Order: sequence, then structure tokens, then C-alpha cells
Amino acid sequence: MKNCSKVFTCLFLSIIVWGCSSVQKNDVPVSTDLRESIKNDLPNKEIKIEEVIDYNLLEQAINLKIPAEKLGFFEKSFNTCRVGSGYLSNANCRNLNYIVIHFRVRCRDTEGTTSEIVTEANLRDNANRDMIWTLKNKSGEIVTNAEGYGEIREVYQGSPKTERIRVSDGKRFLYLRANELTTAIVPNNWCD
Repeated sequence: MKNCSKVFTCLFLSIIVWGCSSVQKNDVPVSTDLRESIKNDLPNKEIKIEEVIDYNLLEQAINLKIPAEKLGFFEKSFNTCRVGSGYLSNANCRNLNYIVIHFRVRCRDTEGTTSEIVTEANLRDNANRDMIWTLKNKSGEIVTNAEGYGEIREVYQGSPKTERIRVSDGKRFLYLRANELTTAIVPNNWCD
């Protein structure tokens, strides 16, 4: 009975030690002011701070606000040290490209390939749908609005304009160049 008690105690302590060692550290976004303060207080230390970018402020800073109804690929280059918006003004300065892609997904009333001319009467909007996009090394999720419009906003090193973008509803996908995505007419089953 004494050996059983020792084995149980050892097993219990092993579980406790293992459990404590497997706790994950979560990164918490840090405000720009706090990051500046940390950087100034510890100038000789390497500090890796995740940039949390406010796309609305970035659009204002670089003067690139595109109405949702204006479809297509838009981009503008900027220097990270000059825009704020979540970037530090005195560290890791670099030139990046901010991109906005506005597109619309509409379903025609047929399946498969069709030789008929598609008119407005044959279309309906792919409204309020969850979509997943992938462009170069980045991806994200969006929801189309009531009229089938979607918006992708992201920052890239270099221009992804001619790179292939993949937009999917989880079952089906579109695959074309980023600067070619405007109105996508898809088969009826996208709207089911």
C-alpha cells in the first residue's frame, strides 16, 4: 500500500509539472504609445513587437479611401515611419504597399457552362456570404454585403497586383489575377 501511495504521488506531481510546462504564452497587442515608450526605455535591446495596423487610419494617412461600389484593385505605396496607424515612427522603417480590392459576386440562373447571354434579369447577388481569400502569403475572411459586394484590405511588401488571388465560399472557388477581380458571375449553386 505504501508503494502504491508513492507511485500515485509521483504520478500526480508529474501531471502537475507537465501541465505547468505546457501553458501557452499569448501575444497581446500593444498600443503605439506603449511600444514607443518601451523602445525608448530599452534602446540597446532587441524587442520584437507585433504591429497592429488600423486600416481605417492608414487609409486616411495615405489618402486612399475608395467607395465600396467602385470595383477593382487599388494600391498605394507608403513609408511605415510616416503614417502612424500602428507602425512605429522611429523603428523598422520600410516602404510597403497598401491594397484594397473591391469586388462583387453574382449568381447566374444556370449551372455549368452556358452559351446564353447573361442579362441583369438572369442574375442575383451572392448576399451575406462568408468568403475566404488568399493572395501571395496572406489570407483572410470576409462577408459579402446584401448586394454581394466584398472588400479585401491588406499590406504587402511589393505589389501583388499580378499575383493570383483565390476567393472561396468553402466549397467552390474563383482563381484569377488580383487586378482582374471586379464582378464575378458564378453558377447558381454559389447562391444556394
